[in-house]
Amino acid sequence: MSSPQLGESLQRLTISGSNRGLTPESINAIPAFLPNLNFLSVPGDMVEDSFFIILCHVSPPLALEVLEFGFPCNDLKLSFETKTLISALDTGLASLRSVGFLEDLVSDERWEEDEEIDKALQERVKHRGSQPGAESRDDEEAGVYYI
Repeated sequence: MSSPQLGESLQRLTISGSNRGLTPESINAIPAFLPNLNFLSVPGDMVEDSFFIILCHVSPPLALEVLEFGFPCNDLKLSFETKTLISALDTGLASLRSVGFLEDLVSDERWEEDEEIDKALQERVKHRGSQPGAESRDDEEAGVYYI
């Protein structure tokens, strides 16, 4: 993962929940080594608040447009708070357009929190679209989705 060529050319990365010995620290290292990814899918239980706190201090922002929380390694639960993800949207995740969740990870409370994320992503798309010189993209792709 620390290869300079890989960091420059890799655009999509999916990490399986079947990886043994995977830790949240491994997930936290991805943005440092692969800042040009535009799609990242990771086991949902391996992302902690620290991932988003680190991203709040990343400059320039990552190229990441899609972040997916997939099949977990150990626990069918997410280990981060919605507010930490939302706080990273204005900094290291400024390019993020979509967030995906494995349905098995989503509780009733989580559904409500996902609406907050969806609203924040939709508002960003509207704001970007109203700026002069903004690129035209498919607005239907922006927001929260479930896998």
